[in-house]
Amino acid sequence: MYINETFRMSEEQRAALTDEEISDLTYAITHYQVSNDLEMRVLQELRARLAALPARPQAQPRQPDYPNGRTLDCGCTVRWKRDVMSTSRGTSCAYCYDRMSR
Repeated sequence: MYINETFRMSEEQRAALTDEEISDLTYAITHYQVSNDLEMRVLQELRARLAALPARPQAQPRQPDYPNGRTLDCGCTVRWKRDVMSTSRGTSCAYCYDRMSR
């Protein structure tokens, strides 16, 4: 659904919008530039409903795979498995892998 569709809805239709539909319009509700009184009234109504919604839970930052770091054969220390590359000489970080392959 787009924000401009809500301007063409009756009050009953707007009242029937679910919390999820209101939440999906968060950006449009907060940033839409009004061009007439009807849009202003509808946006004020939607902003009030949006403010009444419970806050979405914040994503927790991902913990590193190696919290204390892992020292690789190239001598570098990494915290994530994605940074470990296998080479014929053991393990390496991406920077050293590129340097060795030149």
